Amino acid sequence: MPRSYAIHSMNRQSIYAFVLQYQHERHYAPTIREICAATGIHSTATVHGHVCRMIRDGLLTQTVGQPRTLCAVSAIQLEASHG
Repeated sequence: MPRSYAIHSMNRQSIYAFVLQYQHERHYAPTIREICAATGIHSTATVHGHVCRMIRDGLLTQTVGQPRTLCAVSAIQLEASHG
C-alpha cells in the first residue's frame, strides 16, 4: 500500500470517528474547521476533500445547501445497503 494512501486512510478514519462522536454528543454536525482542529489537519481544503470523497463512498451523508447536516453513516446502515 502506498504511503499516501495509508495517510489518507488514517485521516478519513479520524474524520469519521470525530464526526460520529461529535454528533452523538451534540446532536448536530461539526463544521469543517472543527474537524480540522480535532484531527490536526491544518487545511480546510484537505478536510473538505476527504469529506467529499467520504460522502461519495457512502461513509458520510450531507444535505446540500444546509449547514451542519454532515452525518456519519453507521456500520449497521452500511451493512444493510451492501448486504
